[in-house]
Amino acid sequence: MSEGCVVLITKDRPATLAKTLHNLENSNFNVVIIDDSTTTETYNLICDNYKSRNITYHGRNEQDALLMRFKNSELDAFVRPLGSKGWNLGFVRNYALVVSKSLVSRYTKILFMDDDIIVREPDRINQLFFQVNSSHFVGAKINGMADDSVVGHLMRACGGAFYEFLAGGFLAFNINTVSEYFLNYYNEDQIWLFLHSPETRFETYCEVEQQQYNPFESAVTKALHQEFGEILEEGAEEAFRCGNHGLLLKEVFWKEICDARIKFLDQLPALLPGNKIAHIGQNVYQALTDYHSRISHDSFVNTFHRYFLRRERWRAVLEAI
Repeated sequence: MSEGCVVLITKDRPATLAKTLHNLENSNFNVVIIDDSTTTETYNLICDNYKSRNITYHGRNEQDALLMRFKNSELDAFVRPLGSKGWNLGFVRNYALVVSKSLVSRYTKILFMDDDIIVREPDRINQLFFQVNSSHFVGAKINGMADDSVVGHLMRACGGAFYEFLAGGFLAFNINTVSEYFLNYYNEDQIWLFLHSPETRFETYCEVEQQQYNPFESAVTKALHQEFGEILEEGAEEAFRCGNHGLLLKEVFWKEICDARIKFLDQLPALLPGNKIAHIGQNVYQALTDYHSRISHDSFVNTFHRYFLRRERWRAVLEAI
């Protein structure tokens, strides 16, 4: 068997998950599926089709049983019940870390994987685990459909500037080196990465493919949901680069981050004319411009103030598992 374990997170997308599992079933590594679905469809899919030696289902009942073993109320601040409605991914990723730590007697290397990632050559996962020996976090270039926000996809479609980044959708690491927890905001994975020590080493090693979807469905609603997390991520990345997470507690720092974000968004109007998605881009741009006119910089300060207050509790909880 492999020296590492795949922890695959899914929510209400059984058909998408089935395509992802096609190349993973009966491979030489174990796959733990953490199901945050609000229906039983994914559970039924696994029971009916994937009762293989290397795939383990982990839903609400399994979560209750695992948490009962720890009997630690401190976890309540970091974990919600699987199957909760609404945006829950940060809490689910925290729980995935708890599950990963519970496996440490067998595995110390973990690959977080989303339910829409296709790995054409599964042996690359073992290669990824090997790379963890020299880098703290090792991911992949995402081909097919970039794992990006509405704004990111607009920039790509219109020829504007966009970011390349390491994402939690396909990310390997040693569970014993993890010290941070996930915030429950969009971009939770990148924020988490940049909250680690500035000496943390990141590496992009191979390529995988994300399944296709429509990135502009409900574009305005999604963009507004994503924007707070977009700003949090840009601030966390800048603080990481400066080697000073204390910047995250300064309003003047967040004013600079928001000003830079507005300048980035201001590229859109010049790029949109004549583009087939111009109406979508214009609506998104207007909505986000209005959003920034009302946003308070101290909301970002307060977010990280709460984060740092809870961090030692999280580290104690993880150490005790």
